[in-house]
Amino acid sequence: MSYIIALDIGGTNCRVALVNASYQIEAIHVVDTIVGDKEAFLEQVAQAILRFEHHFPIVLALSMGVPGRVDSKEEIAILPNIKITDVPLKAYLTKRFNKPVFIRNDAVMAALAEANLGYGKSFSSTYFMTISTGIGGAFVRDHQLAFSSEEIGHMMIPYKHNWMELEQRGSGTGIVKLAAEHGLSIDSSKSFWQLVAQQRPETKPVYNAWLSIMKQTLTFIDRYFQPDVYVFSGGVVRNEAYFFQDFKALFPHRRLELAQLGQDAGILGAAYLGFSLTLSPQAL
Repeated sequence: MSYIIALDIGGTNCRVALVNASYQIEAIHVVDTIVGDKEAFLEQVAQAILRFEHHFPIVLALSMGVPGRVDSKEEIAILPNIKITDVPLKAYLTKRFNKPVFIRNDAVMAALAEANLGYGKSFSSTYFMTISTGIGGAFVRDHQLAFSSEEIGHMMIPYKHNWMELEQRGSGTGIVKLAAEHGLSIDSSKSFWQLVAQQRPETKPVYNAWLSIMKQTLTFIDRYFQPDVYVFSGGVVRNEAYFFQDFKALFPHRRLELAQLGQDAGILGAAYLGFSLTLSPQAL
């Protein structure tokens, strides 16, 4: 049996798991992510990996998703939510463990998981989108990454006769700002969806504005990718009971579905990438 040590590194916590070739998570460990200290962060990641040191002889690679842009050389200029820059994660771990190290944006890892192990596995092309504190996405064609748009939250959309970044009104934090524009004071998107569940009339204009923003977003994405299926995940999407049927009705000519793998998508996507690049290397 061979393994990948897979990590899903976020601004709040770092999840590290031992995943076998059947994509079963045999063990998982979670620690609070160290923020604002690059050296301590690197050491924390190394210590998390060392939890599975006794499996190293049969570990093929270390594979991980991170909350930031990763370039073609797998170098990381900035991890905004972890508040560190110029992060030499690949070089540090390669030297420390003498194993292949693969790094991608966390939305890319989740997209690979959903396209190959989740809802998209029966389709030729999948566009994965996560709507949470920020908004990220990736397009998978023939079960391989075709285009990474992890920064899609920063794309400009028309808004009130001007232009605005999508995340500013479409993300979880954006919904709070959108509500404030309509005279509704809330402390989080979760609070907003609780009010929607109560059918409070003051939520209606905010809700309609948010749906309009997301329709513009999907229209833009569809113009370029035309996937067989859209798959959605993230903190905002956990409130799907209050909006997803309306969401689907906005875009009836495409299939819109909820992600199947939940919080394990990042881990399983990292494992999928690791096995793919070590057992049958290809440009994922």
